[in-house]
Amino acid sequence: MIYSEQRSRIIDYLGTHQHLAVDIELRAAPNGGLRLRSGAQRFYERLIAFPFPMLLSGIADVCEWYDDAEQQFKIEVKVTNKVWGPLFGYKGTFR
Repeated sequence: MIYSEQRSRIIDYLGTHQHLAVDIELRAAPNGGLRLRSGAQRFYERLIAFPFPMLLSGIADVCEWYDDAEQQFKIEVKVTNKVWGPLFGYKGTFR
């Protein structure tokens, strides 16, 4: 992950060869945690680069926070596609 001044966003490079760059929006969540939401995606390979079509991908919405009452961290992840709907998700806790 890096911060891009040009895009005013965090960019996460995914994959073993980091071919996919994903814009990440970071905000404070209403519960006091961090909320990350993925945005535009771009594919890079030696001689080609193009915006990755969102029809073939999903938007990730992640919230991480600390629950004082339960004394543990919590996470909630939802990945959706505008056409296909929910693709993946989970909720969990960790210490």
